[in-house]
Amino acid sequence: MKFLVTGDVHLSEDHPERFEAFAWIISQGDRRDVDGVLISGDLFDNNSAFRRLRGEFVDLVEEVSIGMPLITVPGNHDNDLTSGTYLGEGVRVLDRDERSYAFQKDGRKVTVYGLPYLRGESSTAYFRELDGKDVKEPSILLAHGSLVYPDREYIYSGISRQGGERDFLIYPEGLPDRGLNAVVLGHWHRFDHFVEGGRHYLYTGSPLPAAKDDFSRKFYEVIHLSPEGEVRLDKYPVRSPGSWYYRRERIFVLPDEEDNGTGRLRERLESLDGDRRRWLIITVEGFLGTEDERKVRRSMEDVIGGYRDEYYEVELDWDLAGVETLDRPIVSKFMDEVTGLEDSEIRELSELFLGDRLPCDHGDLGLELTPDKIRRRALKKSLRVMADRLEE
Repeated sequence: MKFLVTGDVHLSEDHPERFEAFAWIISQGDRRDVDGVLISGDLFDNNSAFRRLRGEFVDLVEEVSIGMPLITVPGNHDNDLTSGTYLGEGVRVLDRDERSYAFQKDGRKVTVYGLPYLRGESSTAYFRELDGKDVKEPSILLAHGSLVYPDREYIYSGISRQGGERDFLIYPEGLPDRGLNAVVLGHWHRFDHFVEGGRHYLYTGSPLPAAKDDFSRKFYEVIHLSPEGEVRLDKYPVRSPGSWYYRRERIFVLPDEEDNGTGRLRERLESLDGDRRRWLIITVEGFLGTEDERKVRRSMEDVIGGYRDEYYEVELDWDLAGVETLDRPIVSKFMDEVTGLEDSEIRELSELFLGDRLPCDHGDLGLELTPDKIRRRALKKSLRVMADRLEE
Protein backbone atom coordinates (compact mmCIF):
# COMPACT_ATOMS: atom_id res chain seq x y z
CA MET A 1 0.00 0.00 0.00
CA LYS A 2 0.95 3.65 -0.41
CA PHE A 3 0.41 6.56 1.97
CA LEU A 4 0.81 10.28 1.41
CA VAL A 5 2.35 11.85 4.53
CA THR A 6 2.67 15.40 5.82
CA GLY A 7 2.52 17.16 9.18
CA ASP A 8 2.84 20.38 11.17
CA VAL A 9 0.34 22.10 8.89
CA HIS A 10 -0.60 24.67 11.58
CA LEU A 11 -3.87 25.77 9.98
CA SER A 12 -4.68 29.30 11.10
CA GLU A 13 -7.12 32.08 10.24
CA ASP A 14 -4.15 34.42 9.96
CA HIS A 15 -2.46 32.25 7.33
CA PRO A 16 -4.84 31.29 4.50
CA GLU A 17 -1.85 30.13 2.45
CA ARG A 18 -1.57 27.14 4.82
CA PHE A 19 -5.07 26.01 3.91
CA GLU A 20 -4.15 26.40 0.25
CA ALA A 21 -0.96 24.35 0.65
CA PHE A 22 -2.73 21.64 2.64
CA ALA A 23 -5.57 21.36 0.10
CA TRP A 24 -3.00 21.09 -2.68
CA ILE A 25 -1.04 18.37 -0.87
CA ILE A 26 -4.01 16.12 -0.13
CA SER A 27 -5.24 16.62 -3.69
CA GLN A 28 -2.00 14.93 -4.78
CA GLY A 29 -3.36 11.70 -3.28
CA ASP A 30 -5.21 10.80 -6.47
CA ARG A 31 -2.21 11.71 -8.60
CA ARG A 32 0.07 9.47 -6.54
CA ASP A 33 -2.57 6.72 -6.29
CA VAL A 34 -2.28 6.43 -2.51
CA ASP A 35 -4.51 4.49 -0.15
CA GLY A 36 -4.57 7.04 2.66
CA VAL A 37 -3.21 10.33 4.02
CA LEU A 38 -1.23 10.45 7.29
CA ILE A 39 -0.73 13.74 9.18
CA SER A 40 1.89 13.66 11.95
CA GLY A 41 0.23 16.14 14.33
CA ASP A 42 -0.25 19.90 14.72
CA LEU A 43 -2.89 19.99 12.01
CA PHE A 44 -4.11 23.23 13.63
CA ASP A 45 -1.95 26.08 14.89
CA ASN A 46 -3.60 26.06 18.33
CA ASN A 47 -6.71 24.79 20.08
CA SER A 48 -8.59 28.03 19.44
CA ALA A 49 -7.87 27.71 15.73
CA PHE A 50 -9.09 24.11 15.85
CA ARG A 51 -12.43 25.18 17.33
CA ARG A 52 -12.88 28.15 14.99
CA LEU A 53 -11.77 26.36 11.81
CA ARG A 54 -13.24 22.91 12.33
CA GLY A 55 -16.24 23.65 10.10
CA GLU A 56 -14.04 25.13 7.40
CA PHE A 57 -11.81 22.05 7.59
CA VAL A 58 -14.81 19.73 7.17
CA ASP A 59 -15.85 21.76 4.11
CA LEU A 60 -12.32 21.53 2.72
CA VAL A 61 -12.23 17.74 3.06
CA GLU A 62 -15.58 17.47 1.28
CA GLU A 63 -14.52 19.92 -1.44
CA VAL A 64 -11.25 18.15 -2.19
CA SER A 65 -13.10 14.81 -2.05
CA ILE A 66 -9.99 12.77 -1.37
CA GLY A 67 -12.07 9.59 -1.20
CA MET A 68 -9.60 7.90 1.16
CA PRO A 69 -9.02 7.83 4.93
CA LEU A 70 -7.13 10.75 6.47
CA ILE A 71 -5.45 9.89 9.79
CA THR A 72 -3.86 12.31 12.28
CA VAL A 73 -2.76 12.51 15.93
CA PRO A 74 -3.02 15.39 18.41
CA GLY A 75 0.14 17.52 18.52
CA ASN A 76 1.39 19.94 21.16
CA HIS A 77 -0.45 22.82 19.42
CA ASP A 78 -3.83 21.11 18.97
CA ASN A 79 -3.98 18.66 21.87
CA ASP A 80 -7.72 19.26 22.31
CA LEU A 81 -8.25 16.99 19.32
CA THR A 82 -9.62 13.59 20.33
CA SER A 83 -10.84 10.46 18.62
CA GLY A 84 -14.35 11.79 19.26
CA THR A 85 -13.71 14.93 17.19
CA TYR A 86 -15.60 15.05 13.89
CA LEU A 87 -13.41 16.49 11.13
CA GLY A 88 -15.25 15.06 8.14
CA GLU A 89 -16.09 11.72 6.59
CA GLY A 90 -13.08 9.41 6.57
CA VAL A 91 -11.02 11.57 8.96
CA ARG A 92 -9.76 9.79 12.08
CA VAL A 93 -7.89 11.15 15.12
CA LEU A 94 -5.83 8.50 16.92
CA ASP A 95 -5.37 8.92 20.67
CA ARG A 96 -5.47 6.82 23.84
CA ASP A 97 -9.09 5.84 23.25
CA GLU A 98 -8.62 4.93 19.59
CA ARG A 99 -5.03 3.86 19.10
CA SER A 100 -5.02 2.35 15.63
CA TYR A 101 -6.66 2.30 12.25
CA ALA A 102 -6.51 -0.63 9.81
CA PHE A 103 -6.27 -0.04 6.08
CA GLN A 104 -7.51 -3.01 4.06
CA LYS A 105 -7.20 -3.57 0.32
CA ASP A 106 -7.37 -6.71 -1.83
CA GLY A 107 -6.99 -8.97 1.19
CA ARG A 108 -3.99 -7.00 2.48
CA LYS A 109 -3.88 -5.05 5.72
CA VAL A 110 -1.70 -2.23 7.05
CA THR A 111 -2.25 -0.97 10.58
CA VAL A 112 -1.43 2.62 11.57
CA TYR A 113 -0.81 3.13 15.30
CA GLY A 114 -1.12 6.62 16.75
CA LEU A 115 1.10 8.22 19.39
CA PRO A 116 -0.18 11.71 20.35
CA TYR A 117 1.97 14.36 22.01
CA LEU A 118 1.99 13.40 25.70
CA ARG A 119 3.80 16.17 27.56
CA GLY A 120 5.58 14.88 30.65
CA GLU A 121 4.65 11.24 30.03
CA SER A 122 6.72 8.23 29.01
CA SER A 123 6.66 6.98 25.45
CA THR A 124 8.15 3.70 26.69
CA ALA A 125 5.04 2.99 28.82
CA TYR A 126 2.84 3.77 25.83
CA PHE A 127 4.80 1.34 23.65
CA ARG A 128 4.57 -1.28 26.38
CA GLU A 129 0.80 -1.04 26.08
CA LEU A 130 1.12 -1.50 22.31
CA ASP A 131 3.25 -4.62 22.88
CA GLY A 132 0.38 -6.06 24.84
CA LYS A 133 -1.83 -5.58 21.82
CA ASP A 134 0.52 -7.64 19.62
CA VAL A 135 1.62 -5.13 16.98
CA LYS A 136 1.18 -6.58 13.52
CA GLU A 137 3.26 -6.31 10.37
CA PRO A 138 3.17 -4.45 8.17
CA SER A 139 2.42 -1.36 10.26
CA ILE A 140 3.27 2.31 10.74
CA LEU A 141 3.61 4.45 13.87
CA LEU A 142 2.25 7.99 13.46
CA ALA A 143 3.64 10.19 16.25
CA HIS A 144 4.30 13.75 17.39
CA GLY A 145 7.37 14.48 19.54
CA SER A 146 11.16 14.39 19.73
CA LEU A 147 12.99 11.19 18.87
CA VAL A 148 15.96 10.63 21.22
CA TYR A 149 18.67 8.17 22.17
CA PRO A 150 18.85 6.87 25.77
CA ASP A 151 21.41 9.57 26.57
CA ARG A 152 18.78 12.14 25.53
CA GLU A 153 20.64 13.36 22.45
CA TYR A 154 18.24 13.93 19.59
CA ILE A 155 18.54 11.44 16.78
CA TYR A 156 17.12 14.02 14.40
CA SER A 157 20.26 15.79 13.19
CA GLY A 158 18.55 19.02 12.22
CA ILE A 159 17.83 20.21 15.74
CA SER A 160 19.52 20.80 19.07
CA ARG A 161 18.24 20.13 22.58
CA GLN A 162 15.12 22.15 23.12
CA GLY A 163 12.54 22.25 25.85
CA GLY A 164 14.11 19.59 28.09
CA GLU A 165 11.50 17.92 30.29
CA ARG A 166 8.78 19.99 28.63
CA ASP A 167 9.19 18.02 25.39
CA PHE A 168 7.57 14.69 24.74
CA LEU A 169 10.59 12.43 24.24
CA ILE A 170 10.21 9.30 22.13
CA TYR A 171 12.76 6.56 22.78
CA PRO A 172 13.37 4.13 19.91
CA GLU A 173 14.55 1.35 22.22
CA GLY A 174 11.07 1.30 23.73
CA LEU A 175 9.44 0.44 20.42
CA PRO A 176 7.97 -3.05 20.07
CA ASP A 177 10.43 -5.51 18.55
CA ARG A 178 7.99 -6.54 15.86
CA GLY A 179 6.06 -4.42 13.42
CA LEU A 180 6.18 -0.62 13.03
CA ASN A 181 8.16 -0.82 9.80
CA ALA A 182 8.05 2.99 9.54
CA VAL A 183 7.83 5.70 12.19
CA VAL A 184 6.30 8.91 10.80
CA LEU A 185 6.98 11.91 13.06
CA GLY A 186 5.91 15.50 13.46
CA HIS A 187 6.97 18.35 15.79
CA TRP A 188 10.16 19.42 14.02
CA HIS A 189 9.46 21.28 10.80
CA ARG A 190 12.43 20.12 8.75
CA PHE A 191 12.33 16.98 6.59
CA ASP A 192 14.59 14.13 7.66
CA HIS A 193 14.68 10.42 6.84
CA PHE A 194 16.98 7.68 8.06
CA VAL A 195 16.99 3.95 8.75
CA GLU A 196 17.91 2.58 12.17
CA GLY A 197 17.90 -1.16 12.85
CA GLY A 198 15.95 -1.84 9.67
CA ARG A 199 13.18 0.57 10.69
CA HIS A 200 12.53 3.77 8.72
CA TYR A 201 12.20 7.04 10.64
CA LEU A 202 10.72 10.05 8.89
CA TYR A 203 10.19 13.61 10.01
CA THR A 204 7.68 14.89 7.46
CA GLY A 205 8.55 18.56 7.81
CA SER A 206 5.95 21.31 7.46
CA PRO A 207 4.35 22.24 4.10
CA LEU A 208 5.31 25.90 4.56
CA PRO A 209 7.76 27.69 6.86
CA ALA A 210 6.23 28.71 10.19
CA ALA A 211 9.02 31.21 10.95
CA LYS A 212 11.89 32.98 9.22
CA ASP A 213 14.46 30.78 10.95
CA ASP A 214 13.15 27.71 9.07
CA PHE A 215 15.44 27.40 6.05
CA SER A 216 14.51 23.85 5.06
CA ARG A 217 13.09 22.87 1.67
CA LYS A 218 9.46 21.78 1.87
CA PHE A 219 8.16 18.40 0.70
CA TYR A 220 5.33 15.96 1.04
CA GLU A 221 6.21 12.27 1.02
CA VAL A 222 4.75 8.98 -0.20
CA ILE A 223 5.52 5.80 1.77
CA HIS A 224 5.32 2.47 -0.07
CA LEU A 225 4.82 -0.44 2.33
CA SER A 226 4.87 -3.97 0.96
CA PRO A 227 3.04 -6.96 2.49
CA GLU A 228 6.45 -8.18 3.65
CA GLY A 229 7.09 -4.92 5.52
CA GLU A 230 9.57 -3.44 3.05
CA VAL A 231 9.54 0.36 2.93
CA ARG A 232 10.31 2.78 0.12
CA LEU A 233 10.03 6.55 0.40
CA ASP A 234 9.46 9.11 -2.34
CA LYS A 235 9.46 12.84 -1.66
CA TYR A 236 8.02 15.64 -3.78
CA PRO A 237 8.41 19.42 -3.44
CA VAL A 238 5.42 21.44 -2.29
CA ARG A 239 4.38 23.51 -5.31
CA SER A 240 1.01 24.84 -4.26
CA PRO A 241 0.07 28.29 -5.59
CA GLY A 242 1.68 30.86 -3.33
CA SER A 243 4.02 28.39 -1.61
CA TRP A 244 7.56 29.40 -0.71
CA TYR A 245 10.60 28.37 1.32
CA TYR A 246 13.30 30.47 2.99
CA ARG A 247 16.99 30.44 2.15
CA ARG A 248 19.66 32.51 3.87
CA GLU A 249 22.87 33.84 2.35
CA ARG A 250 25.47 35.80 4.32
CA ILE A 251 27.75 38.68 3.30
CA PHE A 252 30.51 39.88 5.64
CA VAL A 253 31.75 43.47 5.33
CA LEU A 254 34.64 45.45 6.78
CA PRO A 255 35.49 49.16 6.52
CA ASP A 256 37.93 50.36 3.84
CA GLU A 257 37.01 47.52 1.46
CA GLU A 258 36.93 48.43 -2.20
CA ASP A 259 33.13 48.06 -2.53
CA ASN A 260 32.03 47.18 1.02
CA GLY A 261 30.69 43.81 -0.10
CA THR A 262 28.44 45.04 -2.91
CA GLY A 263 30.48 43.16 -5.52
CA ARG A 264 30.33 39.95 -3.49
CA LEU A 265 26.57 40.37 -3.11
CA ARG A 266 26.23 40.61 -6.89
CA GLU A 267 28.54 37.59 -7.31
CA ARG A 268 26.46 35.58 -4.84
CA LEU A 269 23.19 36.42 -6.59
CA GLU A 270 24.68 35.53 -9.97
CA SER A 271 25.81 32.14 -8.64
CA LEU A 272 22.28 31.16 -7.50
CA ASP A 273 19.63 29.71 -9.74
CA GLY A 274 16.50 31.82 -9.59
CA ASP A 275 13.45 30.15 -8.05
CA ARG A 276 10.07 31.84 -7.83
CA ARG A 277 9.29 29.81 -4.69
CA ARG A 278 12.46 30.91 -2.84
CA TRP A 279 12.26 33.70 -0.28
CA LEU A 280 15.89 34.81 -0.17
CA ILE A 281 17.16 36.47 3.01
CA ILE A 282 20.63 38.02 2.72
CA THR A 283 22.17 38.73 6.11
CA VAL A 284 24.81 41.47 6.00
CA GLU A 285 27.24 41.06 8.90
CA GLY A 286 30.40 42.87 9.87
CA PHE A 287 31.73 46.21 11.04
CA LEU A 288 30.99 49.59 9.47
CA GLY A 289 30.94 53.23 10.48
CA THR A 290 27.69 55.17 10.28
CA GLU A 291 28.42 56.88 6.97
CA ASP A 292 29.76 53.70 5.36
CA GLU A 293 26.65 51.83 6.52
CA ARG A 294 24.37 54.37 4.82
CA LYS A 295 26.26 53.94 1.54
CA VAL A 296 26.28 50.15 1.78
CA ARG A 297 22.57 49.99 2.51
CA ARG A 298 21.76 52.14 -0.55
CA SER A 299 24.09 50.27 -2.90
CA MET A 300 22.98 46.80 -1.80
CA GLU A 301 19.29 47.74 -2.10
CA ASP A 302 20.05 48.85 -5.65
CA VAL A 303 21.74 45.51 -6.41
CA ILE A 304 18.92 43.27 -5.13
CA GLY A 305 16.37 45.38 -6.99
CA GLY A 306 17.60 43.82 -10.21
CA TYR A 307 16.92 40.28 -8.95
CA ARG A 308 13.51 40.55 -7.27
CA ASP A 309 11.66 39.13 -10.29
CA GLU A 310 13.67 35.90 -10.00
CA TYR A 311 12.48 35.04 -6.47
CA TYR A 312 9.38 34.95 -4.32
CA GLU A 313 11.04 37.71 -2.29
CA VAL A 314 14.53 39.10 -1.68
CA GLU A 315 15.30 40.98 1.51
CA LEU A 316 18.35 42.30 3.31
CA ASP A 317 18.78 41.49 7.00
CA TRP A 318 21.27 43.82 8.72
CA ASP A 319 23.48 42.59 11.55
CA LEU A 320 26.27 45.17 11.70
CA ALA A 321 28.47 46.32 14.57
CA GLY A 322 30.26 49.64 14.94
CA VAL A 323 33.90 50.10 13.95
CA GLU A 324 34.92 50.98 17.51
CA THR A 325 35.74 47.35 18.22
CA LEU A 326 38.27 47.31 15.38
CA ASP A 327 40.19 50.22 16.91
CA ARG A 328 41.47 48.06 19.77
CA PRO A 329 45.18 47.24 19.35
CA ILE A 330 44.66 43.50 19.87
CA VAL A 331 42.00 43.43 17.14
CA SER A 332 44.03 45.49 14.68
CA LYS A 333 47.06 43.27 15.19
CA PHE A 334 45.01 40.12 14.61
CA MET A 335 43.55 41.54 11.39
CA ASP A 336 47.01 42.46 10.12
CA GLU A 337 48.27 38.94 10.89
CA VAL A 338 45.43 37.20 9.06
CA THR A 339 45.42 39.44 6.00
CA GLY A 340 49.21 39.11 5.78
CA LEU A 341 49.26 35.31 5.60
CA GLU A 342 50.72 33.72 2.51
CA ASP A 343 48.45 31.55 0.38
CA SER A 344 50.54 28.52 1.36
CA GLU A 345 49.53 29.08 4.99
CA ILE A 346 45.84 29.35 4.25
CA ARG A 347 45.13 25.61 4.25
CA GLU A 348 46.22 25.37 7.89
CA LEU A 349 44.03 28.38 8.67
CA SER A 350 41.03 26.74 6.99
CA GLU A 351 41.40 23.62 9.13
CA LEU A 352 41.68 25.73 12.29
CA PHE A 353 38.67 27.96 11.67
CA LEU A 354 36.48 25.97 9.31
CA GLY A 355 37.04 22.34 10.29
CA ASP A 356 37.24 19.54 7.76
CA ARG A 357 34.14 20.57 5.81
CA LEU A 358 34.85 22.73 2.79
CA PRO A 359 32.96 24.64 1.62
CA CYS A 360 32.24 25.68 5.16
CA ASP A 361 28.61 26.77 5.12
CA HIS A 362 25.49 27.24 3.10
CA GLY A 363 26.60 30.63 1.84
CA ASP A 364 29.64 29.20 0.08
CA LEU A 365 27.88 26.34 -1.71
CA GLY A 366 28.67 26.41 -5.39
CA LEU A 367 31.48 28.93 -4.97
CA GLU A 368 35.17 28.14 -5.16
CA LEU A 369 36.72 28.59 -1.71
CA THR A 370 39.73 30.73 -2.60
CA PRO A 371 42.46 31.84 -0.15
CA ASP A 372 40.79 35.26 0.06
CA LYS A 373 37.47 33.68 1.01
CA ILE A 374 39.18 31.59 3.69
CA ARG A 375 40.85 34.72 5.11
CA ARG A 376 37.50 36.46 5.17
CA ARG A 377 35.82 33.51 6.89
CA ALA A 378 38.52 33.43 9.57
CA LEU A 379 38.16 37.18 10.15
CA LYS A 380 34.39 36.91 10.32
CA LYS A 381 34.36 34.15 12.92
CA SER A 382 37.12 35.67 15.03
CA LEU A 383 35.94 39.28 14.98
CA ARG A 384 32.46 38.25 16.04
CA VAL A 385 33.89 36.46 19.07
CA MET A 386 36.19 39.38 19.88
CA ALA A 387 33.32 41.87 19.64
CA ASP A 388 31.20 39.84 22.05
CA ARG A 389 34.07 39.44 24.53
CA LEU A 390 35.12 43.09 24.45
CA GLU A 391 31.56 44.25 25.07
CA GLU A 392 31.24 42.14 28.25
